[in-house]
Amino acid sequence: MNKRQLLRATALAASTLLLAGTASAQDFPPKKPVTLVVGFAAGGAADAAARLIAKKLGENIGQSVVVDNKGGAGGNIAHQFVANAPADGSVLLLGSVGPLTIAPHLMKVAYDPFKDLAAVSGGVNFPNVL
Repeated sequence: MNKRQLLRATALAASTLLLAGTASAQDFPPKKPVTLVVGFAAGGAADAAARLIAKKLGENIGQSVVVDNKGGAGGNIAHQFVANAPADGSVLLLGSVGPLTIAPHLMKVAYDPFKDLAAVSGGVNFPNVL
């Protein structure tokens, strides 16, 4: 890394720290029910994980959280549904790697994962074996 790249990286990090104080979050929980959308059919590992997360999230925010399974198209249906939902925190997604990273490169999808979705938290790690 040369001096110019190091200077740019340092300036970017410093500006991020300075601007962090001006950021403010919206109220949560929203005044309507929270829905956790899962891109896989009910009864599978993703559904079981979503129901555990929904239960704990509901306890933490003092509100019920409903799990909505929207299986099909490798998870793309659920991702598109959440991308088109109001950005008020009432619809959350238990997303997966395929629709976020692979699908936009292989097919035309009606959402941009970088613009239409925002990461909130890591949820579950599933091992993959090739």
